[in-house]
Amino acid sequence: MTAPARGPAPPGARPQAGPGAMAALLSMPAEKSLNFKASSVRLLKMLRPHRLLVFTAIVCGAISVGLTVLGPYLLGKATDVIVGGVVTRDLPPNLTNDQVVAQLEQSGRGELADLVRHVDATPGQGVDFDKLGHVLVLAVGVYALSAVFSLVQQRLAIAVVQHLVYRLRQQAQAKLERLPLRYFDSPPSGEEA
Repeated sequence: MTAPARGPAPPGARPQAGPGAMAALLSMPAEKSLNFKASSVRLLKMLRPHRLLVFTAIVCGAISVGLTVLGPYLLGKATDVIVGGVVTRDLPPNLTNDQVVAQLEQSGRGELADLVRHVDATPGQGVDFDKLGHVLVLAVGVYALSAVFSLVQQRLAIAVVQHLVYRLRQQAQAKLERLPLRYFDSPPSGEEA
């Protein structure tokens, strides 16, 4: 069963929603500001009373991003603790890492010797769950702190934007109130009375 073919839409009809409508909307050229520099300067002047909030939001955002980047580093350290414990679990205890590395190199197990040389673990002990727990708690704390700074940054940005929109609406209303009544009574250009 096929869908019925659509003819051209009658004048004044609303366009149908769908993928075609979205494609048409996205293919429209973006409007450019007539004077971007002047508009930007006016916007920055309007933000001047809120510069402390804007600065604080930027700092909170930077701290949040920094902590978010630190999180995977800490998770990598936790992985190192696990791998080090698994690799050195079956090695002879009561020896230092250097002594174990020397024994492994003498027995021709150079790859394992290189791995043991670069891990921070005690031979024969296995996974150090206390150390692993400390690293994971630190990682959770870093992620939680990052979320708090991100939340503060978002709240500050929302407050600044709402104040700015409120002021813009006040200015638009004041301008509309100043316009003479004949401005609203006269027909728009291009239309006949």
